[in-house]
Amino acid sequence: MNERLTSQVETCFIFSPFIQHVKYVNMLKFVFSVL
Repeated sequence: MNERLTSQVETCFIFSPFIQHVKYVNMLKFVFSVL
């Protein structure tokens, strides 16, 4: 995984668990759409 993206996700998790959760779900949707 991209280190920059991981850093952003971790920052969002610290700042707002809800926003982090939404971004994580969207990222999973993107990954599965690419597969």
